[in-house]
Amino acid sequence: MNVKKFIRKIAMAVAMSLVVFGVQAFEGKVVGISDGDTITVLDSSNTQHKIRVAGIDAPEKSQDFGNRSKEHLSDLVFGKTVYIPESKIDKYGRTVSRVMIGNTDAGLEQIKAGMAWHYKRYEIEQSSADRTSYSSAENLAKASKIGLWSQGVQVRPEDFRHGDKTSKPVG
Repeated sequence: MNVKKFIRKIAMAVAMSLVVFGVQAFEGKVVGISDGDTITVLDSSNTQHKIRVAGIDAPEKSQDFGNRSKEHLSDLVFGKTVYIPESKIDKYGRTVSRVMIGNTDAGLEQIKAGMAWHYKRYEIEQSSADRTSYSSAENLAKASKIGLWSQGVQVRPEDFRHGDKTSKPVG
């Protein structure tokens, strides 16, 4: 095994162990928006953290509503101080956490506006109350046909990322 592969395997093992142990809660200012479910937060020691908003999956930039989802999240959090509760590190090295602006949950707001799906694959990691509120918010957004639910067909971001670009009935 060459040195690069060995280092990569060690880095992945460390990242995976952090998933188990999590990250300590912190506050910081939002200094960047990558897309509708990923932001960059600058903490009090001027360290940048890439945050993947937990519980949601937003359209990719090249998907319908991708830019609108990013803009909506930006309107919610950009330039504001947010609270990042204890969380985990994903396999890409991002912190996965709820993003709170005061008492407002940014992920839940994205779902309510029809700018993201409730990410069912990871709902087991949510509290029972969050699972219920996220699922109810998605159902209401669908029924109201707002945001991405205003179209008759939609590709889930998870499917889109894995190469399935075909439209499917929303739901």
